Amino acid sequence: MKGFLRLIRGIIGTGLTWAAGFVGISVVRFALFGVPWEAFPELATQRAILGFVTGGTFAGILSLTEGRRTLEDLSLRRIALWGAVGGFLITSGLGFFYGLAPWWFFVEISLLSAGFSSGSVAIARRSDTKLIEGEGESVRSLEEETDPERTGF
Repeated sequence: MKGFLRLIRGIIGTGLTWAAGFVGISVVRFALFGVPWEAFPELATQRAILGFVTGGTFAGILSLTEGRRTLEDLSLRRIALWGAVGGFLITSGLGFFYGLAPWWFFVEISLLSAGFSSGSVAIARRSDTKLIEGEGESVRSLEEETDPERTGF
């Protein structure tokens, strides 16, 4: 059960991170292309939902296809491919249910997803390395919290 809850937490965390990123990039893009400020809240909400669903889809695809591998074993190209596939699947589904979107929308979301997926894994690799190789007080406190003899777990 712990593994399943950890998977769900990872999917939700990835979705929330991607939602924030999609909104940030979209706000900059909308500002550059002269979208009226009155339209920003609705467009930002749509992009947040799209980012959350796309990030969650990527995390689900990654856990199903690459779940037995470590971060170091994963190729960033392959991760980018899984991200692009997840982005394309989501935009294809939205295009099917809500009317066809223009071709550039599929390309835009697929490229964003590829970038976010490889960026997510690159950041995770870096933070994982820092935690393991660190000698700081935070690493010692983490080791103490997970020590079964101290916590009883």
